[in-house]
Amino acid sequence: MTEHFITLSTTEPNNYVGLLKMRQGDINTQTIQATITANGQLFKFDRLSVFFNAVLPNGNVIRDKVTGVDYVNSKLNYVVADSFLQEVAQVTAWFSFENDEKIIDSTKNFQYSVIPGWKECIPQGNYIYELSEIQRQIEEIIGNKDFTSLLSKIDSLSTEQEYLNSKVDFLRQQKADKSEIDAKLSQISSVPETFANLAALNSTYPTGKPGLFVTADTGHKFIWANSTWTDAGIYQSVGIADGSIGSKQVSTISASKIIDNQLSPSEADGLGNINVVGNNEYVMITSNEVQTAEKLVGTFIPLIITEKGKLILTANITSSLNAGYTQSLWLADKNKTVLRQFSNIAVPDKSAAINAKVPINITEGPGNYYLLITSKAIGTVTYRNLTFNTSGVQSPTVAEEIGNLATKIDNSPMVTTRAFDTIINSDVQLDKVSATDGIELTRDGNNITAKVNKANGSGGLQAIFFPVHVQSRNAEFAGTVKVVPITFSGMYTQQIYLADAEHNLGELLGTFPVNSQASADFKVKMPASQDFCIALIASVTGTFEFELSLNNSTGRNVNLQDYATWLDSGTYDHVHMDISRMDYSNMIPKTIDGVEYVAPYHTFGVDNGKLNAIYVWTEKAGTYSFCVGKLDQNNLIVDGKYFDLNLDKGFNSIGVNIKTDAASNLFMKITDGVSLYEGNQAIKVQTSGQHIDLSMYSGDYFTDNYAFLPFGYDVTSLSPADRIKDVEEQQQKNTASIAQLMGAIILTTNKGIKYRLVVTDDGTLSTKNMTPNKVRVFGNSLTATSEGFGLAASDPQHDYYYLMSQYILGKNPKADIQRHETGAWEFSTNSSDRQKAFDDSFKPYLDTDTDLVIVQCMENVGSVAAKQTLTQDSTTLLQNIKKASPNAQIIWMYGWWGDYTVFDPAQNACNKVGAKGINLIDIGTQKSMQSYAGQKRTLKDGTVREIKDIEASHPSDAGMEAIADRLIANFDF
Repeated sequence: MTEHFITLSTTEPNNYVGLLKMRQGDINTQTIQATITANGQLFKFDRLSVFFNAVLPNGNVIRDKVTGVDYVNSKLNYVVADSFLQEVAQVTAWFSFENDEKIIDSTKNFQYSVIPGWKECIPQGNYIYELSEIQRQIEEIIGNKDFTSLLSKIDSLSTEQEYLNSKVDFLRQQKADKSEIDAKLSQISSVPETFANLAALNSTYPTGKPGLFVTADTGHKFIWANSTWTDAGIYQSVGIADGSIGSKQVSTISASKIIDNQLSPSEADGLGNINVVGNNEYVMITSNEVQTAEKLVGTFIPLIITEKGKLILTANITSSLNAGYTQSLWLADKNKTVLRQFSNIAVPDKSAAINAKVPINITEGPGNYYLLITSKAIGTVTYRNLTFNTSGVQSPTVAEEIGNLATKIDNSPMVTTRAFDTIINSDVQLDKVSATDGIELTRDGNNITAKVNKANGSGGLQAIFFPVHVQSRNAEFAGTVKVVPITFSGMYTQQIYLADAEHNLGELLGTFPVNSQASADFKVKMPASQDFCIALIASVTGTFEFELSLNNSTGRNVNLQDYATWLDSGTYDHVHMDISRMDYSNMIPKTIDGVEYVAPYHTFGVDNGKLNAIYVWTEKAGTYSFCVGKLDQNNLIVDGKYFDLNLDKGFNSIGVNIKTDAASNLFMKITDGVSLYEGNQAIKVQTSGQHIDLSMYSGDYFTDNYAFLPFGYDVTSLSPADRIKDVEEQQQKNTASIAQLMGAIILTTNKGIKYRLVVTDDGTLSTKNMTPNKVRVFGNSLTATSEGFGLAASDPQHDYYYLMSQYILGKNPKADIQRHETGAWEFSTNSSDRQKAFDDSFKPYLDTDTDLVIVQCMENVGSVAAKQTLTQDSTTLLQNIKKASPNAQIIWMYGWWGDYTVFDPAQNACNKVGAKGINLIDIGTQKSMQSYAGQKRTLKDGTVREIKDIEASHPSDAGMEAIADRLIANFDF
C-alpha cells in the first residue's frame, strides 16, 4: 500500500502537494491521506458527504465517494479507484463536500501523474460510475431500505426518455423535409444549359427555371432567385494562363511552407518513460525504458499521406549508445493505433553517424497518420533533418530550390521586386568542399560532417577547405562558423584561416573554443576579384559537424530551417548549448569545496532574448534550483530570477519562458544529485568560502574554473510580436505613472518636505503634507490573522506591517495606523457580495481624514466564479475607497502567490483611479523569501508554535522585509 500524505485547502493555493505518481493497474494500493484546511485552520465539514473528483485528459469528469472520513480531525483516507488511472497523463483533481447532491464547498485543485502500467478498466466519465460503484450504491439503498433516491433517479430517467422521444420525432420530421429537398434537387440537371448572353437566357426562361445556366460572353453561371436571374460568378475554372501571375497576385512566400516534408517533427510526442524534443532541425529521443511485448514505448510523429505509392524517409542519425541496433519503423492511424511495420533503419553507436535513406511503399489512402519509432535501448537517439517525401531529398536542401526560384523571379517581367538575397545569400560553394587525406567528408544539406582520422601536425596539414567565389572587386565578406562535436567530448581551439584557391594558408582570421557546441563570426577583406578558401584546421581526431556561411551582402546569412524560424516566428538570434551528446554516465565527477551556483563562462549574448528551454543531466530525481541573472563588476549575481524545477533522473528537457538580455546567464545550484564533471570547459563558480562585504550589499562571489556543466539551454531573441508586447507593457506602466501624476501633483520644499497640491470644488488651491496622519491597511493572511500579525513572520515585530509602521512613525510619531482583514472580498463570486464585503470590512474604518490606504489582496482569488466580475469589482473597490476617503493616497499590493490572470485587473484598476499598483510576484516566487514547515512563530502572549505545511508558502522574515522595502520605496514621503 502506497500512502500519499497531502494538505489541501478550500481557500488558499496548494503549492506543497508534491509530486504524486500512481501507476496504472495498481488497484486498491494507492491511498491519499488528505488533511483539509480553510484560512490556515482545520476545515469543519461535519455530516457532509465527501467525493473525490478528477478531470481526465479527454475532458470527462469522474468521481467516487470517500468512505474513510475523520470528521473530528478534518482528515480523508481515500483509496484511489482504478477508474482514476485510465490514461497516462497529468490529472487535475479535488475533493468536494456535499449535502443531498448539493456541493457545499470544495478544495482547490491539485495534480497527480498517472504513469504507464497494464490496465483493464472501463472507459467512463461525465459521472457515469463503473460497475463496482453502481453495486455499492445498490447495496447501500437495500441496506437502508430507503428507496427515495432510487425513485428520484427513475423519475429523472423517465424525463430524459421523454426528451429523447421528442428528439426522435424531430429527426423524423427533418428526414421528411430532406425528402422534399431531394425531390427538388432531382429536378435540377447537373449539366448547365448554355446561352450566348443574359438577354438570350431571359428570352428563353422569362419566369425562371430550376437549374444552372451559363452565358458564353462572360463565362458566368446564373440561377433563378427572388424572381430574377442572378449572377453567381465564374462557372468552374478556366485555369491560369502562362505569365498571368505577377507580384500583385503574390502576397507572401514562406520557406516553412516550401519545405517538402510530409512529417511534422516539431509535433513529435512520446509514449512511456521517454523524453522527446522535436523542432525543425531534429527529433531527439531519450529513452528511460524500452518497448516490450506487453507495453508500447515509442515516439509518434505526425505524418500526412497524400496518395499511394513510394515515399522515401531520410535522416542523419546519431546516438549516445555504446552499441548500435536495427530500429523498426511503424505506421499508426490518427488515433495512434499501430497498423503495420513500415521498414527498418540502422541506429549507430556513439562513435559514428549514419545518413539513412529508406524507401517505403505506401498502400494506405490519403489522411492523417503517425510514424512510430519504438524505443529499443536506454539512451538518446537523434534524428536530424528527418524527412518523408517522394524525392528523397532532405528538406534543408530546398534552399537551393529557393535560389533557383530567385533566378527565375529575376528573369520574369511580371515581378518587379524580390528579397531573396536578404534571406539566403551564401557565396560558399558547398558542392566543392574538400579536405586533406586524413579527413573523410560527407555533405548533408548545408552541413558538412568530417571524420578526422589524423589531427593537424600528425604528418602534415589537416584541414577542411570551403571554397568561396568572389564576384566583385574590393569585397568585404562576413562569415559564421558553427561546430558541433559528435564523437569528441573534450575541448579544443578551432582555428579559422584564409587560404587561396590552391589551399595555401594565409591570414589567421580567428579562433574560438569548442566543447559541446560553438560558433564564431569572422570577416575577410579581399583586394581584388579572386576566389579563395576558408580553412578550418582539424586540431583533434573525432567526428564533427561543420556549418559555414559567408557573404558580402547586408542580408542575413542563414540556412533554410533557420530562415523558416526567422521569418515565420520572428526569431532573429539563437543560442543553443546542447548537452544531449554528453555521455555523463562515463564521466568523472569534479569536486569543488563549498560550491554553490555555477554558470557557463560566457553570457547568452542575445539582446531582447527569451530562455526557451533548459537541458539538465541529474544523477537522481529531485527538486533543483536555478537562476537567470547577471554578474556585476564584483562577480555577484544581480537582477536574479530564482526558481526551482522538479527533474527526473537522467536527461531532462524543460520548456520555460524567461526574458533575458545579452548580459544574462543561467546559473544552477550544485546540490546532492547533480555534479560538475572533469573537463576543460570554462565556467563560473560561486563558493561559500569566497565572500565579499560592501556598503550596499554583500554575498559569495564567482571565480573562474574549468569543468563540464550538467546543464545547457536554448535562447532566442524575442519575436516582433513579443517586442510589441514589451512596448505595450511599458506603455501601461507609463499610463499608471501619468494616472498617479493626474491624481497628485507633488511639490518639494528646499528641506525635502513633500506637499500635495489640492483643489476644492470652488477652485481654492491648498497644499497637504504628504506624510500621512491616518493610515489604514487592509489585507489577507499576509497582513492580518487571528494571532494579530501576518503569516509567517517569526513574531509581531517582523511582519511587513510592523516594519512599514516604524518607517511612518519615524516621519510622524503621531500617525494613527491600523490594519484590518479584507474579509470575504477575495472569495466572493459576484459584485453584490463584494460590495457587501466592502461595506462590512473596509468602509467602517475609512473617513475623510484618512490620507493613506494600503490594500494587500488578490492571492486567494482562484476559482472561475470568483474571476467572472473581478475586473469591474476591482475598479469599484478603489472607487469606493476614494469616495469614503477622497484625500487618501491608495496603494494596492498583489501577487505574492496566485493566478497570474488576476494581477491585471488589480493593476488596471489602479491605472484608472490613480492609485499605485505593486506586483510582488518576483519576491514571492523566491524560495529564500518563503517560510517553511517547522519554522518557530512566537505569538503576542509568548506562546511558540510551528509553521504548518499549508502556511509555508507565506513570507518568512526575509520575505516580510522585502515586502516592506518594496512598499516604502513607493511612498511619496
